[in-house]
Amino acid sequence: MTDPSRACSAQAPLGAFSPSPAVSAFDRWRLPCDDGKLLVLRSTDSAEQAGGGGEEMTAYWRAQARKQLERSRDANTTLLMGSVRSEASRASAPQPTDTLRPEELKSDVDLGQRVDRLQLESCQAEIQGFKKKLVLLEEFNTELCHLKAKAESEAVGLEEQIMRLQIENKKLQDASARQSAQLRDLRSLRGGESQQLQSLEVQMQEQMSAAAEQLADATSRWTGCGLSSCILSLWERLWGLDDFVAELAGLREERDTLKEDLHIALSAAGPPDARNRASRRTEEGPLDRAAALEADLEMAEKMLRACEKENESLAQQNRQLRQGARLQREEVDGRQLQLVSELNAAKAEANPASMRRLTDLERELQTTKERAEEHARELAPWQSASGAGRRGGSWSGR
Repeated sequence: MTDPSRACSAQAPLGAFSPSPAVSAFDRWRLPCDDGKLLVLRSTDSAEQAGGGGEEMTAYWRAQARKQLERSRDANTTLLMGSVRSEASRASAPQPTDTLRPEELKSDVDLGQRVDRLQLESCQAEIQGFKKKLVLLEEFNTELCHLKAKAESEAVGLEEQIMRLQIENKKLQDASARQSAQLRDLRSLRGGESQQLQSLEVQMQEQMSAAAEQLADATSRWTGCGLSSCILSLWERLWGLDDFVAELAGLREERDTLKEDLHIALSAAGPPDARNRASRRTEEGPLDRAAALEADLEMAEKMLRACEKENESLAQQNRQLRQGARLQREEVDGRQLQLVSELNAAKAEANPASMRRLTDLERELQTTKERAEEHARELAPWQSASGAGRRGGSWSGR
């Protein structure tokens, strides 16, 4: 069986047609032949390497020329004679296997060139469209790069946030573990709270009894000592001390006046020797009086200093007594606060069966607090009287 491409090349002279560069590669390798079949060439390089590239190309372009000629003849026939063709025209029409004339070949070449130009223009338009698409793709690629960088930065931020959250989660886990340990400790200590509550009740009762005994002892001790007479004598001594201070101030003023007068008299008498000889006899009386006044003044100053020291010691004793009373009140208040806190804790953690007992304990604690405040108010005048009595005893000892 003869190859269709070689049969087509045998009917036309070689070199009659030349391929146009504007024809697409797909159209070049679709080769119609005389027997009505289509020869498809897969690759130009493979055809040329096989040695039949020139014959196949010539056969292809020969078939294209015959097809264009038939199209032109059909168009002319349609224009001149209508859509009906006679058998004579068909018989007289050149067959695809006939040889083309030069003018037909030229018209076919011109037609092929026009087609090639149209294809070239369409290809250029497609190239411009591709260039625009390429610019759009580049812009899109740039935007994608920016979005990628932004996404990477957000990913880094998310990783940092995840790390921080992991650290916070670790801290929360540690805190939860510590709280669990504390809760276990509290549960372990909860068993002995009832015993502590009972011991606190016993201590509170003991303190109440001790405070009552102290109050009774102080009352019995101060009622039998003649406190009123001691206080009156103390006030009299204080009033006398005020008079003595006023008298001492007058003596000091008189001493200053006498010193000034003596200085003026000595300066007006003349030289010391003559003044001593002349006024020795006349001034013996005033000098003795001045010496006595100076001695009295010194004695008064000594007594004043002794009184000041005694006042300081009494003030210090008073401060000590007040401090002791304040410490006792603070100790009582602190103990009461501790009892209240312990009772509240026991109330919070106790079972409902012991709630009435806790209420009773709160009432007893409130009554104890009120009694302690009353005892403190009752002890305050006794403490002040005790300080006054000590000061009166010191004055009587002098």
